[in-house]
Amino acid sequence: MVDFFGNTLPQQSQLAAVVPGFTCKHRSLASQRRRASQNVFRRTHCAAEAVKTQDLGRQAPTWKSSFRERYALGRHIGSGSYGVVHVCIDEVTKQKAAVKILPKVRSKQLPQKTLRKLEREVTLMARVSRQSSGITRLIDVYEDRSYVYIVMGLNEGGDLEELLETYGPFSERATAAVIYECLKIISVCHANGVLLGDIKPANFMLRQRYRDPLKALESEQLGKGFLTAVDFGCSQAVGPTPLARRTGTPVYMSPETFRREYHLEADLWSLGMMMYQLIAGRFPFWASIEQCRTRSLEEVMKAVIMEDIPVDYGPWLSVSPEGLSLLQGLLTRDPTQRLTAVEALQHPWFQRHFGSGAEEKQSSRRNNIVPLMPASPRGTSSEAGVLRSTLM
Repeated sequence: MVDFFGNTLPQQSQLAAVVPGFTCKHRSLASQRRRASQNVFRRTHCAAEAVKTQDLGRQAPTWKSSFRERYALGRHIGSGSYGVVHVCIDEVTKQKAAVKILPKVRSKQLPQKTLRKLEREVTLMARVSRQSSGITRLIDVYEDRSYVYIVMGLNEGGDLEELLETYGPFSERATAAVIYECLKIISVCHANGVLLGDIKPANFMLRQRYRDPLKALESEQLGKGFLTAVDFGCSQAVGPTPLARRTGTPVYMSPETFRREYHLEADLWSLGMMMYQLIAGRFPFWASIEQCRTRSLEEVMKAVIMEDIPVDYGPWLSVSPEGLSLLQGLLTRDPTQRLTAVEALQHPWFQRHFGSGAEEKQSSRRNNIVPLMPASPRGTSSEAGVLRSTLM
């Protein structure tokens, strides 16, 4: 059985590695060999990334102990699973910044483990924030007996989840602008061996406030770095072995993340889920966001691994063939066949919408996920229907 994207859906016996309660004792020898060869490739790839990471020699900033002597705390602007974000004002420079305040003690977690997690977040953020205008600037880190204070650049345009809730689904062009910026951010992180780990609309913010943000996204006047990644709480350094600790928001997690054996490619699946949500205003597996929120972790896991990905309704009927092709390349359940960030940046979807304005010139190499077709005016060609029927 296959889904709408041509992914082979696992049978019940194949769920042993991912769904509690299932057992499987009959994995074929060919499957074991194929998996072993894939793991060798992954180990080699990630080892190369680890070497690049070591060569950087970037260390986290020294933690200071006088946050309230340097900064005045301002209005509350956001909350997360464990902490809150406020505006703060530097008493010396009078410049505004954002501060993420995180407790050192959390329920059901040893203080030492919490501190290691906070240190990892700051270290990885410091590693990549200097290399991309799309990653919020890390200014300083403070701590006292109870809290860690991460001072960052202030973004005032709101996050993408807020925009989605306020204005509804994005147009294809606005989505393309967002996904392109996200891919640039992801590519910087991956080049430095850093998995973002929690890619979703709530973790990307517009740098500036706009009167009509969706209309602004459709224009080509926003410039570099109009979108910033603001949360590295689930980020991880990728080494020579697969990652096993599940992190992130379940509905955006990749199939291999649920299997506890994943690498950098997991971020691209999450971006595909985000792309789907921005265009459709919902997730593939449920008709509304509210339905998703009521599902248990096991139900979400089964849906991500087994359910098909519908593109035969509503907004998908007018999405370009190139848009469907990119979505398929991201939402490919086999991570060895999924597009990388660099490959996705070269996708014809961006050329269609932005032409020569895209920073990365289109390469002569074509997407190998589905046959691409010449661009045509939106909604006037049967080519999208042909591709859609191929996917289905």
